[in-house]
Amino acid sequence: MNIDNFLTWEKFEQWQALSGQTTIRCRYQKEVYDDSYFTQLNICMPETLQSAVTKRKAEYLAGRFAAKKALACHSIFEQQILTGKDRSPIWPTQLIGSITHTNSNAFCIVAPKENYHLVGIDTEDWIAEKTYSNIKKSIITEQEHWQLEQLSFTTTQAFTLAFSAKESLFKALYPSVQKYFDFMAAKIIRVDESNATFVIELTKDLNGLHCQQRQYQGQYQLLEGSIVTLIIE
Repeated sequence: MNIDNFLTWEKFEQWQALSGQTTIRCRYQKEVYDDSYFTQLNICMPETLQSAVTKRKAEYLAGRFAAKKALACHSIFEQQILTGKDRSPIWPTQLIGSITHTNSNAFCIVAPKENYHLVGIDTEDWIAEKTYSNIKKSIITEQEHWQLEQLSFTTTQAFTLAFSAKESLFKALYPSVQKYFDFMAAKIIRVDESNATFVIELTKDLNGLHCQQRQYQGQYQLLEGSIVTLIIE
């Protein structure tokens, strides 16, 4: 099986004013996935994945391959990124990181702990109108809806941005708060299309460090049919 038909990768260098971090983008085609690719890429398939559907195996492999390439940029070549009991990736002690994927893209960002203390990345395909109608009330408030409607995006694209931003926030904060929180635990305060940034604010206390009204800066980039968001401090 020709693995080049399954995936390609590149450094993703569109983030603004960030130094030291590495982001890898991996494009993959789940339709041509084969189990042998784990061996070819020297990536361990977890036992929990053995009986998974092809889609799950393909996206996991693409994400871990992106992580492998990102770690190599920080001179870490052999360490496997295993999965913890909470299903979060286990990173080398000197780095923090985050992985995300859609049906055709996977991203991994890693950064040295001496420079950054939290990071979360998320990518989403544009959410369909029907899905938007079904879930919007559990994701955004009426105030957020009004604010997002002021953007030049379509309604569903603006909603996808908010959805992804909140996912990035969850990934960034979970290692610190060690508990799950829903989409209403944060709200979009501002989106600046001129420099592709956003501000998101907590609506409740999560722990002593991440409290109600604390704000986080984020960035986004538009892709082909999707969006990727990042929160890093």
